[in-house]
Amino acid sequence: MLAFTAEVHSGDTLYPALTITGLEPDGDAGVVVTAATLHNQRGELVLSGHHKYLLRRHRGAGRPRGRRSCRVVPPPYRH
Repeated sequence: MLAFTAEVHSGDTLYPALTITGLEPDGDAGVVVTAATLHNQRGELVLSGHHKYLLRRHRGAGRPRGRRSCRVVPPPYRH
């Protein structure tokens, strides 16, 4: 479910973010829950909501060995 919280116009620059908020394993499958946001070039929140993805584990895939991380790059707008 997603909802627009402000207007978006032609020429706007949009910055998406997706954050994993939940993992619900179930045997060879599971659900990944994410929070989605979209900000414009002025830092205004223009869209927010949640996604759910049903995923199936690949054969031979074991449990992850430790927590993986990624580099988060902040958007270039100013608050």
